[in-house]
Amino acid sequence: MVDDANGMVWAGIGTADRGMAHGPRRALAHQRPRRIAPMFKEALSWRASAHTPVLVIVAQVVCSCVNIDSDLEGLKGSEGGVIKAWPWDAIAKSLSFTSGENHMAASLVEKSYIDLRNNATVGNMCSLPAADVKHMLADRCRAKVWSLTSMTFALWDAKTRELLKVFGIDGQVDLARPEAPVMPEQFIEEEIKVKPTKKEKPQGSFSFFQKSRNALMGAADAVRRVATKGTLVEDNRRTEAVAQAMNGTIWSGCTDGSIIVWDGNGNRLQEFHYHSSSVQCIKTLLRWVLEFLPWQQPKKVGLEGSANGQWWIDSIGKTLDEGISFHRVGSRQLAGLLIAAWASNDLKPHVGDVDAAAVPCGFGRAIGNKGGVGLRIRVFDRRICFINNHFAAHQENVSRRNADFDHIYRTMTFNKPHGSTASATSVQLHKAVSANENQADEDRPELAEADMVVFLGDFNYRLNGITYDEARDMVSQRSFDWLRERDQLRAEMKAGNVFQGMREGPIKFPPTYKFQRHQLGLSGYDLGEKKRIHAWCDRILYRDSRSVSIAECSLECPVVAAITAYEACMDVTDSDHKPVRCTFSVDIERVDELIRRQEFGKIIESNKKVCSLLRELHFVPDTIVSTNNIILENQGDVILRITNNSETSKAAFEILCEGQSIRKQDGTKSELLLRASFGFPLWLEVQPSIGLIEPGETMEVAVHHEDFFTQEEFVDGVQQNWWCEATRDLEVVLSVNVTGSSSTEAVTHRITARH
Repeated sequence: MVDDANGMVWAGIGTADRGMAHGPRRALAHQRPRRIAPMFKEALSWRASAHTPVLVIVAQVVCSCVNIDSDLEGLKGSEGGVIKAWPWDAIAKSLSFTSGENHMAASLVEKSYIDLRNNATVGNMCSLPAADVKHMLADRCRAKVWSLTSMTFALWDAKTRELLKVFGIDGQVDLARPEAPVMPEQFIEEEIKVKPTKKEKPQGSFSFFQKSRNALMGAADAVRRVATKGTLVEDNRRTEAVAQAMNGTIWSGCTDGSIIVWDGNGNRLQEFHYHSSSVQCIKTLLRWVLEFLPWQQPKKVGLEGSANGQWWIDSIGKTLDEGISFHRVGSRQLAGLLIAAWASNDLKPHVGDVDAAAVPCGFGRAIGNKGGVGLRIRVFDRRICFINNHFAAHQENVSRRNADFDHIYRTMTFNKPHGSTASATSVQLHKAVSANENQADEDRPELAEADMVVFLGDFNYRLNGITYDEARDMVSQRSFDWLRERDQLRAEMKAGNVFQGMREGPIKFPPTYKFQRHQLGLSGYDLGEKKRIHAWCDRILYRDSRSVSIAECSLECPVVAAITAYEACMDVTDSDHKPVRCTFSVDIERVDELIRRQEFGKIIESNKKVCSLLRELHFVPDTIVSTNNIILENQGDVILRITNNSETSKAAFEILCEGQSIRKQDGTKSELLLRASFGFPLWLEVQPSIGLIEPGETMEVAVHHEDFFTQEEFVDGVQQNWWCEATRDLEVVLSVNVTGSSSTEAVTHRITARH
């Protein structure tokens, strides 16, 4: 969050960060941008919470309207519905400390917070849902704060810190509204836990099996929710974005594509629905509201889930020199399945929009011992998917393995596409998977929309028509061609039953299953009683943008891959399988952005209508303010008039407080002290401080002051002291910023107000 007044950026940090002075976990950072280099220099950091990450942050002093309480100038929302506020006085004092006093500065701010959730709790009962605060919004028109979870809204009075009401997406007010908790993405083994029960008398076998079935189905349902990243609430109706328009209305966007308009008191005004894609961002531009899908911003996603999975990620990262040569961009785990991806330094700037997904294929299509985990990554504006799989075992389960692939391919669902500029010509060869070639776009599998898909893992396909002894003899003779003729996967692909349209490199390595652990060479094949027939269980298959085997990389065929190495790691002896690795050389056709911008500029210059619209963006209506000097006396209101002289265009205005000073007896003034995000001091009210003025109309703004205002001191969220302070001889500089109804330019009028 940007603090324009002090030239700073407020950032909530979820984990230790190199930019932090102390690197605390779950910290809140306050940073100041350098004026020369486009870098950030840390100004202040402190621990916001000991156990939970900072999910959202807003500077409440941004609410430049009626009397904003300075004790709410820094707000933080976190997990479990925690909302904390830090007074600006404490932050300002901490910023004045020297670099050697960082610890003292952090300690001062940490202890000064106000626990708003605690303030809204009476008799151990709180009307706020115990759900993560996902969004916060400062209402500049009415001195209110909106805090949002996925399913509920809470409205606060910024001056009194009073919780005004809690209401849902449907607009229904319920101060005791329960909200179903979101299921955490934990390792599946942690989900399947049996709670101890009281001893009961022995019952019949039917009761025992019935209970066992119920327990299994309950566990399967829990795992299904984890695997699909589901919740107990209606998943397609969650709030994902919120913004305020210049006319004071609040706009929220939902995962089902709907947009809801609210008034400043939380009353639902209107709902409209243009498409089914999730609304991830809303930007209000006076008379326009723009809504966006997630843009191309690299991010880390995933679910480590277990110490074993984390060990693998850490070990691979250490081998790749993670953080220096490579950077991890995503990971996902489902039971024993794990997939992770790293990007090299030179590729990292072109990688983004990383999404993860999981599909269980075990018991009831719910248990994660079989299934797939995937990552979808944008590389140079092309979508590439990697899916790690584990299909059904045993020689005879060929059809079940085919069904596992089909289930994963059809149902693996990532987040909605992130507005990638990738060409719409990505291959649709996967129509063979879809029985109906006229299938609607919204019903087509998401993997079918990718420019390249790589399936890897233990597919468990075996060899047909061969005995254990024959297989051993052929392996010892290295007669791999003869064995490949009996490969189940090869036969099923040739019949079009599985991996339709996909390719595999030539297999020149021995069967990768089944080996005795810690035995080297081909003599290490398993000699157990079950006599598992050797097979190529572990495979890597892919498809790119080509609809035919020979095609050149172009905008119509943007991704063309070639295998440069496909081999088994025969020296690995820690498993009964041998790992398989594949190296791809991938050509990606992309648009030259420099040429694109040049051509776009030519089109703009040649279009008279567009040029006219661009000129409007620089137009600011002529406005007049009634005075540039306001003297406040006797607690009365002084009316400031802002007149729009334009006869055709609306004027938008916003009044900010640039800073506060003290007028001395000799007539001089003390140094102007900036306010965070140009917020008003406690003793001053400006109503309204933001709005639209119709052509030829005048807006009357009431400026009011209090002779005394209450200051409070909080320690660890609890009020410790309070006192009254006089306001005489205090002076502020107000700036009235005026823009057009569709302009990006602004005109500023400065006004001095003093008591």
